Amino acid sequence: MKADIKLSLSKEIGVKVSELRKEKGYSQEKLGFLIDSNKQFIYKIENGLFCPTIATLFFIAQALECDILSLLPKN
Repeated sequence: MKADIKLSLSKEIGVKVSELRKEKGYSQEKLGFLIDSNKQFIYKIENGLFCPTIATLFFIAQALECDILSLLPKN
């Protein structure tokens, strides 16, 4: 059950990150650079393959100039 919830959260967060990144006109490579990471890491987040930590979400929100809550599912 917990694994299902974590997978669902990871996918929902990934969709939000992808949408906001594209709105800013950033590539995965650019977002990775802005958070001191790489495009493979962003790919994993956006595709729900990795559940980012709060710290990672904070850095992504800063890079995308958005509120960290906008990266989280509404429910």
